[in-house]
Amino acid sequence: QNKNQPFPIFLIIYCPPRRYNMWLRTSLFRVISLSAVLFSLSVRSVNAIDVYVNAQSGNDSNNGNAETPVRSLTKALALVAKKRPSLPGSEDLIVHLKGTFEMEAFNLRGKHMGKNKNSKVIFRGEGLGGARVLGGVNLEFKKANDLPENNAGRQLAAKSINIGEVLNKIWVASPPSKGLTSNDAALRWKDGDCRDMEDYTSPPILSFGGEAMDRAREPNLPDRTFPRPEMGEVRDEWLRTKQVSKTSGEVFFTDNDKAKISKASDASWNKAVYVHMFNRVDWFDARVKVGARTTGKFGTTTKQKGPGDPNEGNKFRIENGSRYYIEGAAEYTDSPGEFHFSLGETDIKSRGYTLFYPPTGVDPSTTTSIISLTAKPLVLIETGENCFVRFENIHFEGARRFIVSIYGNYVEFLSCKFINAGHDAVDVYGMKSTFQDCVFESSGGAAIRMSDERDFDSDGASFGLLNSGHVLVDSLISDFAYTCRHYCEGVSLGGSGHIVSNNHFRSSNMAAVEAVGGMYKILHNVFSHISDGSYDDGAIHWVAESPMERGTEVAYNVFFRNGVSTEPCQASTSCYQADIYMDDMAGMMAIHGNVFYKDKFLQPPNPTGKFAKISWRAILINGGADVHVYENSFIGPKDGDTGLVRKKAAFFQQTSGGTLWADSKKCGNTGVCDNA
Repeated sequence: QNKNQPFPIFLIIYCPPRRYNMWLRTSLFRVISLSAVLFSLSVRSVNAIDVYVNAQSGNDSNNGNAETPVRSLTKALALVAKKRPSLPGSEDLIVHLKGTFEMEAFNLRGKHMGKNKNSKVIFRGEGLGGARVLGGVNLEFKKANDLPENNAGRQLAAKSINIGEVLNKIWVASPPSKGLTSNDAALRWKDGDCRDMEDYTSPPILSFGGEAMDRAREPNLPDRTFPRPEMGEVRDEWLRTKQVSKTSGEVFFTDNDKAKISKASDASWNKAVYVHMFNRVDWFDARVKVGARTTGKFGTTTKQKGPGDPNEGNKFRIENGSRYYIEGAAEYTDSPGEFHFSLGETDIKSRGYTLFYPPTGVDPSTTTSIISLTAKPLVLIETGENCFVRFENIHFEGARRFIVSIYGNYVEFLSCKFINAGHDAVDVYGMKSTFQDCVFESSGGAAIRMSDERDFDSDGASFGLLNSGHVLVDSLISDFAYTCRHYCEGVSLGGSGHIVSNNHFRSSNMAAVEAVGGMYKILHNVFSHISDGSYDDGAIHWVAESPMERGTEVAYNVFFRNGVSTEPCQASTSCYQADIYMDDMAGMMAIHGNVFYKDKFLQPPNPTGKFAKISWRAILINGGADVHVYENSFIGPKDGDTGLVRKKAAFFQQTSGGTLWADSKKCGNTGVCDNA
């Protein structure tokens, strides 16, 4: 499945006699076809022009030969631009990369592109583990109690964390050696929705051993398992508002939560603390700065209005029972896996120091720690044309927005890692991009968004039928949407004709695949602990926007313990949760050969009683038609009702929510209002 992240294999073969020959022929055809698609990625270049780069021993005054490598990516790209004009149409230009490149990036323009499919520009990481390109710097942690008493980091820990048993477990890192801006505002959350703001960035995030840690918060998340379990885990915990806000942005908290609200000092509360909430119950998430606090409520400071109620003047309204947590105070660093990056809120001398409560049983002095600093992509391609560029065996880590941003065609990533993005890890707008044998770990937003830049204006009404042809195969996609949940999925598909095959999606509160398009092949994937604590959602979720979005095949996938959470449903849209959730009239597809496994269903009641308990389904068709469902296996939960349909945890349900006529009584285009 994935050389870097093995996991248990489910093998279930069901071959009815009449279908055996057809199954054998079609399965072999798929394997041969996919191998042909990816064959070019595994072929080494026989003839090539070479450039050598060594981040530790190179020198930019060198000529870039094997014996005299250059040092920086900037110099390497200058040599690529110089050598490219003489590149024959049948040879590659290979840039051999060795070492760790801190606060450097690939900014590629037309002069850095290959010439055709047989003449590419290849950036290749050499050695075990390949090259590392960091949008931040390595931190060295020491125990707080081992530092001198006048050390600003130790003083910050001692002042903020007054519980002796916790203080003994806090580690401290000095400010980053480079890359830390003096503009505090640029290092805080933006006042806005992460999906809709063009310049949205996260604060600096600590990644430890290749996984993002938790910004210190209340309530604490359940203790993490480090490293992450092979099949993933559920980590979700929120506070709940007590009543509807009377004025814009008020948060009313319960008596049981007073200790958590009062834990932060006044200095931390007034300068550092933000609240992350689903203010309109369970649909739109927002992160805003807190305002004044009293014994039963606190305010928020925001210029946001949406998604307010237009009938109420479009205020920033907060519903009763809405989920929220608070973060940012040094005082919240009281649970394994949490960190605090100081901007000097309580003591200006502590600015840039990092406090860290490591996961249980882990020694921070022997594990790599990276703090993200740059707000710019580590790979930026903006040609809008055919690129013919490949990246091989490169570890990208630490960017406060995107790690990779591509506007162009024919870009390939082979055996690369994308770790700790503050927003989406990879954004692709173009055609024919390929990701094979990659790892996407800890993306604040989506792990990868693959869309086609063509639209109605450029290519007419049938643009959705034009093949985009992106490929994502043999990869691990883990812990995405960890800071932002608004349309943040493992992979977001736009355009037509993509292949998503032989991947493992795990450990996220959001959907693994969000599909807006057609003719997709979603085959032989594993989805485990996906969409945990999210409702009106699923492991694979469709939002149909066009009748051209059809012809998709979802086959031979394993869905394992998805939608499991201790968080009750409080959703203003619906409380449905499904492994395959075909929403808003999505249809015309085939679903077959899949295994759905869910061994526990029971969910706690919602806090207000206003909304229904969760309805879990393996497959939910909401208004669509012409869907072929056959030869799937469903292993239902012991605490669910028996039967396949219309039960508390069932295999299949078809409704027409979204296709009702305006009077809400007569059925829509499907002719079915609720047919199980």
